[in-house]
Amino acid sequence: MPGATRVVAELSTAAEFLHADSDSFLAVRRKQAPYDSLGKWLPLFAIVLCVLLAAISLHSAFSVALVDSQDNNWGPARALLHGVDPYSLYLRCGRCAKPPFLPPVAPMYPASALVLLLPLAALPWPVAKATWATLNILLGAGLVAALHRLFVPGAGWRLFVVTLMALLASTPFLNNLGNGQHAIFALAFFPAALWAERRGHPVLASVLLAVSWFKYSLTFPLSLLLVLRGRFSMLLGAVAIHTLLTLFAAAWAGTNPIDFLLEPLRVIRGVGSVGHLEVFGLATRIGLTSKLVPMLAAIALTLAVMTAIWRGRAHGDLQLLSLLALFGYAVMYHYPYDLVILVVPLFYVVSRVRSWNAFDFLQRAWTVMLAVLLIWTWYADHPVQLLRMHRVGWLVAAYPSYYAALAAWFYATVLTGIAVVGRRKEPAPKAEIGNFAIGPVGLTAGPSMKVVADADGKATGLGSWRGIRSSRGI
Repeated sequence: MPGATRVVAELSTAAEFLHADSDSFLAVRRKQAPYDSLGKWLPLFAIVLCVLLAAISLHSAFSVALVDSQDNNWGPARALLHGVDPYSLYLRCGRCAKPPFLPPVAPMYPASALVLLLPLAALPWPVAKATWATLNILLGAGLVAALHRLFVPGAGWRLFVVTLMALLASTPFLNNLGNGQHAIFALAFFPAALWAERRGHPVLASVLLAVSWFKYSLTFPLSLLLVLRGRFSMLLGAVAIHTLLTLFAAAWAGTNPIDFLLEPLRVIRGVGSVGHLEVFGLATRIGLTSKLVPMLAAIALTLAVMTAIWRGRAHGDLQLLSLLALFGYAVMYHYPYDLVILVVPLFYVVSRVRSWNAFDFLQRAWTVMLAVLLIWTWYADHPVQLLRMHRVGWLVAAYPSYYAALAAWFYATVLTGIAVVGRRKEPAPKAEIGNFAIGPVGLTAGPSMKVVADADGKATGLGSWRGIRSSRGI
């Protein structure tokens, strides 16, 4: 039976080939095993390193806060606690040899905000400093947690830890912590208000929004999203809360409520310091004496941003909030520590990177520009400022060019964001199925097995598998 013999011989040859191939595969796997193990543990090592670096930075800033923390407005709030108008006290004593508040600080926050600080003002100064510094750290973690739950749900604990460490180790956050500033305090309550509104708790949402307006220069621009989305009851609730708090403070201090509204503006006008990158501070730094040019620039930028968010109102909240965060920093008075507002664009960058292939060139360009701005202002700028503070000659000479480059990059990022958000219709997105992406011409291999949308159908680029989701913008 020559045919049967030939079949047996072929099967025997195939079995020998498969056996040899299996041995070769196992040998290759044994060689790759150390690299697979390294790839498994490397992300964990990176996370541990991030945590250690953030802990070292936090320890240093917390130590400064226990000594300094002069900007937490404990003095003005304590004056109000004792029934004294802190604004008139400061304005009457502008040329006093001894400052009216210890530590010295200008009461620039509205009276309704100072009422929120009355529990802190009731504490002795050393205890108040430690309490405020601890609260800032906790609220920083709460801020990241709220943004994580809103815009990258189901992304996993590793991303939460990395984004949290990125914030806690950033120079703006550390300066907020050491100086006792209120940017983290205000920002933490804004995404919490959005979360409460999504969960169907309108009263709680209004309360949280009212607290976030403590530092209105940061959160008023972000609140334009609520106007765009028609959340007027939430906004009116926050206004009513601040109105009641102002009336309470005026009655407590025996002052006219109108004076309590106007006196903080007089204090701000009297301080007269130059901001960082906003159009008015930029105009002052380049030597423009006229107020008309920066005012026209601010109006033009405002109109451009308002037009963009109206045209792009179909986009998701994170994309709109990222542009509004940049807009607020460009037109409102700010110092560099207020750049913690970039924590919102940080989550936009993360979401876009995780679903990179789903977006077109302009969206990718804005993502890269935001990432560069984050790295530049959060980390790379710190050594430059240290060298400048120590009056290093070559840096002092080159600093105007450095500042001009930073300002140019910032405003280029703003303009690119206007172009991205202002598109009424974005290019058709891809949807991911497992490790494949559906494009205009069919299936293509994709780098990610993550979902690109959350439960509401808004894309996040992150999450667990729930079927085919569109990656249309956040």
